[in-house]
Amino acid sequence: MKIAITGIRGIPANYGGFETCAEETATRFAVSHDVTVFCRKHNSTYPEKVYRGVTLVRLPSINNKHLDTLSHTFLSILRIISDPKIRVVHLYNAANSIYIPLMKIFGKKVVVSVDGLEWKREKWGLAARMFHRISERICVLAADKIIADSRVVRDYYVRKYNVEPEYIPYGPQVDQYSDPALLEKYGLKSRGYFLFVGRLVPEKGVHNLIAGYNKANINIPLVIVGDDSSQKEYIKSLRKIADDRVRFLGFVYGRDYQAINRFPYVYVTSSMLEGTSPALISAMGAGNCVLVNGIEENRAAIGDAGFWYSENSVDELSGRLKTLADNPGLVEEYRQRALLHVKSNYNWDNIADQYISIFSELIGISKPSDDPVIGIPESERELEPVG
Repeated sequence: MKIAITGIRGIPANYGGFETCAEETATRFAVSHDVTVFCRKHNSTYPEKVYRGVTLVRLPSINNKHLDTLSHTFLSILRIISDPKIRVVHLYNAANSIYIPLMKIFGKKVVVSVDGLEWKREKWGLAARMFHRISERICVLAADKIIADSRVVRDYYVRKYNVEPEYIPYGPQVDQYSDPALLEKYGLKSRGYFLFVGRLVPEKGVHNLIAGYNKANINIPLVIVGDDSSQKEYIKSLRKIADDRVRFLGFVYGRDYQAINRFPYVYVTSSMLEGTSPALISAMGAGNCVLVNGIEENRAAIGDAGFWYSENSVDELSGRLKTLADNPGLVEEYRQRALLHVKSNYNWDNIADQYISIFSELIGISKPSDDPVIGIPESERELEPVG
């Protein structure tokens, strides 16, 4: 089966949840299938044409907030419809659903992964929010299958459109062999810092996190990993309210990131709008105690294996930070709970298998197995001589 993946910045992942999911699933698909991922030239730094068995196609885009995704996806779609061997398209981001009718004309099966409700994001103006609502409706009407990484988002589609997406969560991105010595270059000590990871945009609530941290008056540093080139004024305001206990590291990648993510005292997310956060799941999978803003999506992700505070409450956030800082035994207990929770509920091998089952069903083939020809239509199999 030939699968095309588009609607993302590209792989290897160096940005967000969609990219992480695409990398983790595409590289597993590629063990048995022909997989192409379309990458944006200005985001793609990997020099080779093939990454862990996945073909990478780099295309340009109009690099601004409103047109980057749509322009790149459009060019990708032109490539996809010109290749008759591509049977399944895994399209990320409901905003790209405006292109589904074109792909359907050319016989492609389209599976759309939707994230949080894009029209709620503060960065969009009225026209952009209206566009996202229209795209969402096109997605419901035209997609062959919709995938939601959050039960909350799935339930929204059920209530709003009477359509039930398939719920497939993200898995963790964990290097269990991370070296704590890598923390030294950042002036950090293992289990000696609170950690936030994410884009520095208002909807991530970092202003609330810093305000709550300041109010808690604790000595454990707060480390913030992330950045956003379009939010210079917001980031400037964050630095203004932060004191020298708050450390802004910008984007961190590779083994350094894995080490920072592996050894915090507590991982904190203050996000005000979210699907299932891959960074949160990865933090739990690394065996970290977690504290989350109490939006429904975050509470669903952690179950009873972490702590939460009332939605956007700086006072409760401050209190939780202080309690956790003063109770290392409690923190250690919830590290173990988090690890068991992720092992039981989030696994990339199982996730990739769920996607392949959906793809196979859509094009009418049997689910792949150890037999190399299982999952290939009889018309495409090479017949072996008899006798």
